[in-house]
Amino acid sequence: MEIVIDTCILEDTSRGIIEAMEFIEFVWPKISNCELCLCVDKDGKIISEYYQKIDNNSYGAQLIQIAINFKKFKAIKANISHSVCQKVKKLSSDLDGHDLTFLAVTIKTTTKKFFTNDTGFYEPVGKNSIRRDSEGKPIPLEPIRKAGLLLFDVQSWQKGF
Repeated sequence: MEIVIDTCILEDTSRGIIEAMEFIEFVWPKISNCELCLCVDKDGKIISEYYQKIDNNSYGAQLIQIAINFKKFKAIKANISHSVCQKVKKLSSDLDGHDLTFLAVTIKTTTKKFFTNDTGFYEPVGKNSIRRDSEGKPIPLEPIRKAGLLLFDVQSWQKGF
């Protein structure tokens, strides 16, 4: 299974966010057993962001090292000028080029699964709250939903597997 993991979830392991650490603990053996592959962009923007923002001693950094050791990274040609990325950018001014790179990579994966806490990708309820469905899963912005992309945050990641 191919998945994309936003830097913010990996960073949350440095801050001691329990749900983020539980996510890593679940994903770790799936990478080791070659059941999961982490997708990144061919231009290296995602890997570069990982190294810049993730604490070297965190669960997130350890997960990246495991993926490197087991060769479970897949580099995908990402195009942030894709129509879905551009529609999302118009709706959410909080998102930058790095955010759109994650989205562009997700568009090209086979499973279309993106794990992110970035509220800019989700339907807002308030300033820092996101709209959730009846099962507690966050609701992505309309262009993301229409493209068939599946987004999961640290409160709903189990629904992605």
